[in-house]
Amino acid sequence: MSSIETEKRFFKLHEGRPHFAIVTIQVVLGTDQPEGIIDCSGNEWVWRGQGDVDVITQIGFEDWKQAAVLGAKYALRHANCSDCSVTITKIVGRDFTDTNPSIVVVVAALAVWQALNYKPSKAEEKKLDDILFNSWNLP
Repeated sequence: MSSIETEKRFFKLHEGRPHFAIVTIQVVLGTDQPEGIIDCSGNEWVWRGQGDVDVITQIGFEDWKQAAVLGAKYALRHANCSDCSVTITKIVGRDFTDTNPSIVVVVAALAVWQALNYKPSKAEEKKLDDILFNSWNLP
């Protein structure tokens, strides 16, 4: 078994709207462990104001954590890495302004692909871009 740790930092402005998240993961190759595990140990979350950077802890932000797991599972499936597991060790975002679950799902997927040196197809890139850049659009 070998292990790869990586961090994906993402920030883009799209149509005047910020999209931001940082996801740190550890990928273990050659394992039969579960695909997505959350082990975030950030500082205790204290709301200071809109737009503050939040380092996610074990408690709270369950939607961001589940998004990271879904993104990791999606990336493993598309990279055909069935004997890999991913532990999400850190999620950083800006609650209420720049980060939402859709952004976290995409950044987690990109982190896994970065760790595996996987190059997504144009169709995969477009699908993630659609999720990412439509995440702030309201019906």
